[in-house]
Amino acid sequence: EVLDYFELGRYAIDFSALSAQSLWDEFEAFAAGEKDIRAAICLHYDEVLQSSRQNIVYARRVLDDILAEKARRPVGTPLDYNDPDRYIGNYLACRKAYALDETIRENSASGGVVTAFLCWLLKTGRIDGAWVTRSEIRDGRLGYHTFIAVTEEEIRSASSSIYMDMPLLKHIDIVRKFPGRVAAVLTPCAMRGLAGLMQRDDALADKIVLRLGLYCSGNHSPKATYLSLEQAKVSLDHAVRMYYRRGHWRGKAGVLYEDGSEKTFSYAKTVCAYKNAYFFECGRCMTCQDHFAAAADISFGDIWLKEMKKEPIKHTGCVIRSRQALELYQAAVDDGAIVSSHISGRDVLRSQKRALMFKFACAPAKHREKGAEGKCKWNLRLAYYLAGKNRAFSEKHYDSLRRIPHIVIYYYMCFIRVLLSF
Repeated sequence: EVLDYFELGRYAIDFSALSAQSLWDEFEAFAAGEKDIRAAICLHYDEVLQSSRQNIVYARRVLDDILAEKARRPVGTPLDYNDPDRYIGNYLACRKAYALDETIRENSASGGVVTAFLCWLLKTGRIDGAWVTRSEIRDGRLGYHTFIAVTEEEIRSASSSIYMDMPLLKHIDIVRKFPGRVAAVLTPCAMRGLAGLMQRDDALADKIVLRLGLYCSGNHSPKATYLSLEQAKVSLDHAVRMYYRRGHWRGKAGVLYEDGSEKTFSYAKTVCAYKNAYFFECGRCMTCQDHFAAAADISFGDIWLKEMKKEPIKHTGCVIRSRQALELYQAAVDDGAIVSSHISGRDVLRSQKRALMFKFACAPAKHREKGAEGKCKWNLRLAYYLAGKNRAFSEKHYDSLRRIPHIVIYYYMCFIRVLLSF
């Protein structure tokens, strides 16, 4: 069978008819045909190698199924790792990846795949522009700038996450007026709204050729950022841009100034602490279960797995939902823009475990997923209770919250995360 892949099946010898003379004759014919044999091997080598590599993918899928069966959740476990579709939505494939270009990864929150993918789409003519958003600081006030990027430099300028509530759909006219094909990058709630607009507007649907969603555990008011900056003693005077998170694993936050200087500070003990303790969280996010942007063609987010922390390069998680997105993604991988490998749906759930525990298991029964019967575990009830109290307290008692040292908030956040871990 292997010889047939190279169109050399005629050189296989049936053992039932094997004799010393037939072996000698066949070998002489083989030696005489060396030039043609070498040419056939060279001609088919790459495609046979690629086919062989697929065996690794198939074996991994079988192993995933076996491991999932062994790990079938006991009664009372909040998340069902054997049914990823319940949480992820319909999907074709899951991948873990990173941008091959190190300069892209340096300014990204995770592996830089969104930026690398958009740059590749633009470079290869698949799109004429990308609808992206970046933070912006004017006169010492935090804001955002959403626009259609038409160069790789503009796409790169919008790398890194923004942990702030932004009504991006009110800017939809910039897409409608753009004379070309667009890829849109949005959070889950905005992506659902965009999908609805595209269903009612054929011209808009024709213009947006690819929808890129971002994993989202919840949006927050700008107060969360202002308080984080205050606690870190970082000023916005003469600042032009804020990077919420860059670098390996949780990374650093930083503010870029007009003179080109930058001041960095701990993301984990400031922005992350307030965000993951649910201070300043938008009310609608407390019961939203669209974590993976189900309306997108392809979704991206962090991979918070212990084993991934050991990797020298941080990876991005990818959930691919449409055939077109899969073909474009694979073409970008084949061109060398992205380095990619398989990840199971089960591991995708594990990588976002605490966020999913909150979204699917903590909420009151009327907000919980369909089929999640039974009494919620005490630790999850407590986590949801504290989250609600924290959100209300931050909105009503901002000055009181300012007086609490951020290190206290950090350890309080850690306690809530522990509650969401089992």
